Order: sequence, then C-alpha cells, then structure tokens
Amino acid sequence: MFIARVDFGKVKKSKENPEELYDLGYGYLCHLLKNGQVYRGFLLGWTKGKLTGHVAMPRPNSFLTKFNCGYSRETLKQLKKAFGQSPQWHLESDPPFERFASWKSASFLYLSTSALDDGPPVCHGDNGSGIPAYLLPLTDIEKERVYFWAGEYHHLDNVWLSSGSLELPAYKEMADLKSELSKEGREICSIIESKIGVPTYYYLTRYWGRAKGEESRVCPECGGKWAHLRSGVEEGPFHKFSFSCKSCRLASHVGVSIESPARARIGEFHLPKHKTKK
Repeated sequence: MFIARVDFGKVKKSKENPEELYDLGYGYLCHLLKNGQVYRGFLLGWTKGKLTGHVAMPRPNSFLTKFNCGYSRETLKQLKKAFGQSPQWHLESDPPFERFASWKSASFLYLSTSALDDGPPVCHGDNGSGIPAYLLPLTDIEKERVYFWAGEYHHLDNVWLSSGSLELPAYKEMADLKSELSKEGREICSIIESKIGVPTYYYLTRYWGRAKGEESRVCPECGGKWAHLRSGVEEGPFHKFSFSCKSCRLASHVGVSIESPARARIGEFHLPKHKTKK
C-alpha cells in the first residue's frame, strides 16, 4: 500500500462554489476507487484555500491518467477547467522494495477478499499478491463489477464477524456456491479468464468443518476429488489452497472450527434431489 497526496488547486474566482468544487474532486476520487486505482477511506478537504486529498493506492503510480477509466477522464476535463490545472500528485510513501508481479506471469488467478482486506480482490495465484483491476483488460463496467462485488463481500464478512442474528445468512452467502454473491463472483472470474486466458478461480470461504473427513471432501459443484494439500489455513500462505477443482474453477481451505457439524454442511456437495414419479 502506498500513500499519496493530491492537490486539486485553489478556487480560481470568487464566484466559484467551494462545495461544487469539492463534489467534483470527490467524484474524481470515487471513479479512481471503482477503477481499482485507490483504496477505500480516502480523505478530502480544503486546506489554506486549496482542495487537497490523501489516498492509499495499490501501486506507487496508480494515479497516472493513462490508467483512468472513461468516467474519470471526463471528470478530469471538468477539474482542469474549474481549477486551471490538472491534479498534482505527490507520493508520500517510500519506493517499493521489490518488483510487482504481473498477471501475465501467473499460472492462475483467484478472486478473494475479506472485511479486513482493502487490497485488490483479484490475486496472483503463485504468490498471492493483488492485481489492481485497472491493470486488467476489462471494460469500465466490468471493473466496477469487481469493485461492487468486493464491497458486498466486505459488508457480509463484517456482519458475520459481528456474530449477531444475521451471522449464519451472511456466512452462507460467502460459503455457499449457490448464493448470489458466489454466482456474481464466478461470473467475474469467467469474464477475467475469457479476457486474459489465465485460469481464474473463485474462492469459497470455509470456517466450520468436519471433525472427521474434512480433508477428503469433494468439489461442491461436480462432486469430484479436489483435495491436494494436507494442511490447514494457518499452516502456510493463503494462496496455497487445501482444495481446488480445475474444471469448476473453485478453491478453498479446510475448516478451522469443528464445533458445529450442522454448519459444516454449508458449502459442501449435495446429491441433487430426484423427483419421484407419481
């Protein structure tokens, strides 16, 4: 993560409305956010008559206009007209310690996030590093789908972590293959793979597991074998999945809690129910 300051400029004329200029700058940062160029939680305000923002970014050059989407390019024109200049960016973090991995070098990608993760949800399968959406050859709408999917996942994960009355429904959305969240995520994976030709897996969360037979579970979609590691989540890097199915493009880990056998059934393979003839 890299921190940057952006200076939009000062009010050019007394007739300019500061609130409208603020909305313009805020809208520009929102477009960058949906495009994957900045993270959630940016700050924006007037300082000594100058509209200034502070943002966190996935890469030290994420702010470059060559990465902008169509929406932000249009807003940028309005900003230049209003302030008489382009936004001035200043990197406040140290330079990166190592080179960033490209999706072009990945043997596979996977889609995963959590309430505690502000990084890109599309990840390099060989090292787990995030791949910002703006670096993927996707349309503006497709990049927004990645953003909104991640946002919904964050909300559901926070609800689950709160352990209130909606704990179980929220968990089902993240762990059940048939949930709306999972369907949307798998569609996104399919789109990414069709655009770049790199296998892209959807990660199914797994918290409640079985006391016996957890590591021999089958793929929740096809019922085929998908266990390939004998380790739990905490025994290695996250991207070293305990389970993966090449044909179904699914990945997961072993459950970490055996306290609820009933909840361990969530996200597992179930034989289809056949209708009996009358």
